[in-house]
Amino acid sequence: MTTQQVDNILEKLGDTALLDNFTAVLHEGDLLHILYPTFTLLHYETLIEFCAEEELFFYSANNKGSFQLTLLNDPVYDGE
Repeated sequence: MTTQQVDNILEKLGDTALLDNFTAVLHEGDLLHILYPTFTLLHYETLIEFCAEEELFFYSANNKGSFQLTLLNDPVYDGE
């Protein structure tokens, strides 16, 4: 995932209000990690819709009291 793709994803995530309560965003190779202190069902539903529209995969797991999302770049995603 390129820096431009990350910027595009973060901009679009910002439009959904998913980033309103984040504690950190980390870009590592093809992964984008977004850490949350809390995550509601509404956030989860919004994330599913967002990932479907942007052709992204996600993995979620509890991590020391924070909720972590890992967005995986779909091979067909070109950042447009």
